[in-house]
Amino acid sequence: MSNIYEKRRFSFGLLVVFATLAFIFTGCTDEGSDPEPTKYTVTFNVDGGSAVSAQSVELGKTVTKPANPTKAGHTFANWYKDEAKTTLWNFDTDVVVQNTIIYAKWVSGENVQSYKVTFNTDGGTPIQAEQTVVSGELVAEPPKPTKAGHTFANWYRDAAKTTLWNFATDVVVADTIIYAKWVQEENAQSYKVTFDADGGTPVPAEQTVVAGEKAQEPEKPTKEGYTFANWYRDAAKTTQWNFATDVVVQNTTIYAKWVSGDNVQSYTVTFNTDGGSTAPAEQDVVSGEPVAKPADPTKEGYIFSGWYNGQTPWDFSTGITQAITLTAHWTEAFTVTFNTDGGSAIAPLTVAKGEKVYPSSYQPTKSGNVFDGWYTDEELTTPAVGNNLTVNASLTLYAKWTPTSELADYVGIWQGNNGAYIPLLFIKIHGLQAR
Repeated sequence: MSNIYEKRRFSFGLLVVFATLAFIFTGCTDEGSDPEPTKYTVTFNVDGGSAVSAQSVELGKTVTKPANPTKAGHTFANWYKDEAKTTLWNFDTDVVVQNTIIYAKWVSGENVQSYKVTFNTDGGTPIQAEQTVVSGELVAEPPKPTKAGHTFANWYRDAAKTTLWNFATDVVVADTIIYAKWVQEENAQSYKVTFDADGGTPVPAEQTVVAGEKAQEPEKPTKEGYTFANWYRDAAKTTQWNFATDVVVQNTTIYAKWVSGDNVQSYTVTFNTDGGSTAPAEQDVVSGEPVAKPADPTKEGYIFSGWYNGQTPWDFSTGITQAITLTAHWTEAFTVTFNTDGGSAIAPLTVAKGEKVYPSSYQPTKSGNVFDGWYTDEELTTPAVGNNLTVNASLTLYAKWTPTSELADYVGIWQGNNGAYIPLLFIKIHGLQAR
């Protein structure tokens, strides 16, 4: 009996030991191991197109862009975040934070016009893949490039980098190049731009904008029982924020303005540049609200004179009451070029026809010489009238110089004339000869 008891006690002891060891080894195995990452399911709503497989994507990771689906009688346009297909899904930058549906958009017709979109990074890291975009569709914003000693400012629609490319609203209508703008790092102060949607959704994402650059206009939010009017620079909503011209110089909040009612009258405002650069995008403006003034267009050989409604200059503080087209007015212009004959450079002037220029305002310098005025001919026989030169054609003004060595033996009285100080009376030091 005693032996049986001892055997049972020994067996129980072994069981305790094995259980303890198993617990320890299990604990050692679990301790320090990474937990399974959270994953979400991404499905593709192809809206009648060929099937696209769902993806299991880790929290905070991007989605792998699938091959374009097909649909009889249609051309695939792009993938969108929302069922209304207003906001592109960006496979380079958008990350997954929940179970997600991505929606296919189609354009009727199998041979729809498409265009190539390329990115000029101006010495920055290249954007390798050009985009093929169906006419009238949005461009997917690429990752920001980098450039040694510089901070990326923004993407622009023109090589002069005057007009932002807005990836939320600008559509492709031709083969397109989009240009990167850079700021030297020592000058690259940046500011935060936040949007107060005043109860609307979605609230636009905060933007980081380099000082002196423009903020990107976000998509319009919505609010039940209201119509979005515009974005304003002040909480009282008295002064619009103009995304075409206003630049960021400090941390900034931009405020949404709403008009009560879901079906408030809106009017379309279009712009005609009359042969100038690409027309600004049309605006859909709520009745009574002002039109946002676009950036000034350009036209070779002309100066922009303003936007007109018919023959009347348009006042951009005026509330809109009907659909209108605003047309650019132009004034013929000429170029005045300065030939300084080896002196310091003076930039050419663009002058409206019939306007005056004042040559005396432009004084170059040249080592070992005294500037003796501007002339209208290369032979320096006809002086330009110093304060009253009317421009009716493009012209070149030529600088005349007198070497300082020729003046070394003279002292005398100087008189201002022809945009320079010239000798009125000189007396030669040696022999007192009058000049």
